[in-house]
Amino acid sequence: MPRRKWPRKNDCPETKRFQEACMAWASQAGVSLNAVFIAAGKARSKKPYWAKERFYGGVIPTDDDIAWARIHAINSVLSTEDLGALYQHRKSVAKFCYSCVGKRVDDITARCWDISCPLRPISPLPLKSSVEKKPIE
Repeated sequence: MPRRKWPRKNDCPETKRFQEACMAWASQAGVSLNAVFIAAGKARSKKPYWAKERFYGGVIPTDDDIAWARIHAINSVLSTEDLGALYQHRKSVAKFCYSCVGKRVDDITARCWDISCPLRPISPLPLKSSVEKKPIE
């Protein structure tokens, strides 16, 4: 019986997004990836290998890990307190949007249905298209 091939963790889209965020963080700050791994470990009160495991595919990063790394990549000039507040704000917006559509936060099928919502520009949910609203008969 042939051996079953499982997809490698470093081939998954979450790992690729985490890698992109870490590389953007390194280029924005003008440091090496190892410096990013050490800074990420200190900022999250974890060991430096926390970020390495997610970067090289040992652990599949969660959406929170990816969002956290992206915030650092974009806002590397902000203080840790400001980054923490921004991160909590993004999580709050995501929780509100998922509760509005009646889905769990980890449900990938959730779609925003209200284009007039004031949170629409910063919503993590994709907008429901007109094709999804009406089934084709």
